[in-house]
Amino acid sequence: MVMLRAQWVQPHRGMSKPQPKPIPARSAAEALRQAVLCHQRGQLGEAETLYRYTLDSDPDNFDALHLYGVLKHQRGNHADALSFIARALKTNARSAAAHSHYGAVLAMLGRAEDALKSYDRAIALKPDFAEALNNRGNALRALKRPKEALTSFDRAVAVRADYAEALNNRGNSLVDLGRFEDAIESYDRALAHRPKYVDALINRANTLRLLGRHDEALTSFDRAVLFKQDHAEGYLGHGNALLALKSDQIRADNLRFQLRRHACKRPLLQHIVKRFSSRGDLLHCFRSLPSACHRVSQRTNTRGKCQAKLFQM
Repeated sequence: MVMLRAQWVQPHRGMSKPQPKPIPARSAAEALRQAVLCHQRGQLGEAETLYRYTLDSDPDNFDALHLYGVLKHQRGNHADALSFIARALKTNARSAAAHSHYGAVLAMLGRAEDALKSYDRAIALKPDFAEALNNRGNALRALKRPKEALTSFDRAVAVRADYAEALNNRGNSLVDLGRFEDAIESYDRALAHRPKYVDALINRANTLRLLGRHDEALTSFDRAVLFKQDHAEGYLGHGNALLALKSDQIRADNLRFQLRRHACKRPLLQHIVKRFSSRGDLLHCFRSLPSACHRVSQRTNTRGKCQAKLFQM
């Protein structure tokens, strides 16, 4: 399964929670069909209303329970997600997808051992389930079992040769094992299938830095921030690579300019760049980023805290 980013909904202060629109009378089957369409389009509010409508009419409907659990997971309500997917599995324990999704929720809750068991159940039902094999590898990495993780990623790639996420994760396992050159080859394979894959570019660049190949790392970091201009880790890695190369002042000034330019609409990055890079000490700026983010995050909302974590390497 390819995990989707949870979509958070911030209520407006002083306003009551919006009420769902009334649903015209329809069959549970039609409501479920419309729910799935809304879910696929990212219309999570409408999908939730329709899943609930379906379950009011048919409380044991497997698809409604399963997909409503997936939706809850996407919205960050992991406890409810576990409950609904568990109810779905009681209705149909032979669903590989439901076992894999259940494992994904457990993994998000930090229960890697339990997640691994769910992925194993999914793979027992469907041995060529590439997403479950990939997620299984991530659970094994979380459990500090990189050799087994690598085997799981290899199996995922054997099923789907163009599976960029599995190739990227495979590279991470190779880094865990100290096989840096092999890791770079795996990241390159991921990027061959998805050239704008920012996570693979960042992982590739960090691995190149471990090998002392800072010029190549700079190129990879440059591509990452080109495709995602507010990627804090990309800028931080770029700066560290510049420092390792002891680049001339022109390149340092160019980096400072790029940081300021891309921070203009990003308050957290703007605060840090203004406070530290204005001192003219680039080394101090980059070394101070993690602690600065920590202090800023104490005065920001939850989203700010999540953004701050991106700076910590």
